[in-house]
Amino acid sequence: MKNFNDIWALQSVLKKLYEKGPGDLEQRRLVFVQFLEQQLELKGSDASLYASTVLTRNAEGSSDWVGFSALKVLGTWIRMSQQGMAAALLTSQTETWRFSQDLTCEHVLERYEGYVSPFGSGYSRPSSTREGFIWAPSDLNDQNLNVVIVPSDGGSARRLAFGWMDEDLHPRKCSINGVAFVRQ
Repeated sequence: MKNFNDIWALQSVLKKLYEKGPGDLEQRRLVFVQFLEQQLELKGSDASLYASTVLTRNAEGSSDWVGFSALKVLGTWIRMSQQGMAAALLTSQTETWRFSQDLTCEHVLERYEGYVSPFGSGYSRPSSTREGFIWAPSDLNDQNLNVVIVPSDGGSARRLAFGWMDEDLHPRKCSINGVAFVRQ
């Protein structure tokens, strides 16, 4: 699977789509789907979800809104949770989403389970999963924002729902699919 080189490359394709593409909204989205299938080698359902997410508004200026949305999402978002206590069973989990300018992202889930008894026995069991994706934001930029992700190693595209928890131009807190994260 291929990807756009960066956010500006995606914006450039969207600008050309509005300059030279059909005026009908559905036809314009269909032309974008065909571009994604041919140039990025996305399969039909992934290309359709990608196009419908990126072109939610599907209006003049959509390329600018996509760029603005991308700037809000870019960076590393992290959350941590912990259960138990240090002198007994302790389970901690760190979840990280890293969104890069080259429109790739990484999702890392690290989990540690450990136990230490006062008598010196114990165990430790760390585990980690790592997934890579290509991503693109929606042109609909309000309090909520959808981002499409397509797994790099196969699998189906899906949406992440971002909700901004502060009003900053460059937010520090958000929810991703209803779970709170902070910018690292």
